[in-house]
Amino acid sequence: MEADEKLYIDGFNNGYLLAKHEPELAAKLTALANENDYFKGLVSGKTEYETEVREWARSFSKGRTGKDGKNLDKER
Repeated sequence: MEADEKLYIDGFNNGYLLAKHEPELAAKLTALANENDYFKGLVSGKTEYETEVREWARSFSKGRTGKDGKNLDKER
C-alpha cells in the first residue's frame, strides 16, 4: 500500500468517525480547503457517513429497516 493511499484511508476512517460522534467539528474541519490525501479522505468519510444516515432515514420513513428491507407495517 502506498503512503498516499494509507493517508487517504486513515482520513476516510477518521472523517467517518468524526461525522458520527462530532458532526459539528467534522463540518468545521471539512470546510477548510486542503488538497492533501488525508484531507480528501476525511471529506469522503464524512460524506459517506452522511449518505448512510440519509439512506437509513429514507428507508425508515418508508417503514423498512436499513439493510434487510423488511416492511415494518406488514401484518405478522
